[in-house]
Amino acid sequence: MLVYQSLNTLFTSLSSGVCCTAALSRLRQFHLYENKTLNWTDAQDFCRENYTDLVTLYNQEESEQLKQLMASNSSYKAWIGLHRKEHSLKWSNGDTVNDTAWLPLPSPSTEPMCATILKDNTTWENCTEQKNFVTESHCSLLVFRRYTHSGKWRF
Repeated sequence: MLVYQSLNTLFTSLSSGVCCTAALSRLRQFHLYENKTLNWTDAQDFCRENYTDLVTLYNQEESEQLKQLMASNSSYKAWIGLHRKEHSLKWSNGDTVNDTAWLPLPSPSTEPMCATILKDNTTWENCTEQKNFVTESHCSLLVFRRYTHSGKWRF
């Protein structure tokens, strides 16, 4: 007998306070951790230990989807994967930020800054502050096929 536990089940069964889930347009889901506060680096480490990452938003549509979830479910600022390293904006997954039309830019200081979201507002904060955080996971669809003794495929 094949036993399969989907990634979605795995991520929602974490005992660390997953409270809200929504689907993103790129077959991803994000999860808001309201009951856990960490600094940005520790939040990133926590995500990676649990096979996920802080959320990356690729366009304004995804930003709006996240803001809708935050507006209805949170009264706290939460880390997203965006941070300023030296003079460039990067995502937690290492991608460089290309589309900045949907987000405010950080002040021109050289101090590391990390992005937070609160309801419909994205702001820049000191990365060492303790905040809730939003993670992403990629949705997956697995189809198991087994050849039976009768010579037929089972799906």
